[in-house]
Amino acid sequence: MAIQSTLLTSTPTAIYTSVGTNAVVVAYFCNTGTAPAQFHLHAVPSGESAGLTNVIYYNVNLTAGDTYVIDTEKIILDDGDSLYAWSPVDSVIVATVNNIGV
Repeated sequence: MAIQSTLLTSTPTAIYTSVGTNAVVVAYFCNTGTAPAQFHLHAVPSGESAGLTNVIYYNVNLTAGDTYVIDTEKIILDDGDSLYAWSPVDSVIVATVNNIGV
């Protein structure tokens, strides 16, 4: 099991890249700012880029100090597949991902 945290910016960034086959079991998006902010999450196949064809959460609004938790469904990623995230507001949302090997 591994935990990885990333401070989001306005540039889509890999918040997790699978080595082998893994399941992402939970992802937290915490707004550490003093104003509302949004985030976007993409499931990106190996060798591709984040875009509208692979977005899985879009314009999710977070109030200041709130955390959004994705834990109902597991996301299975093959070797090289990634989760990318970004926010139009730089450096206020922290994305934390926890995975297990399958």
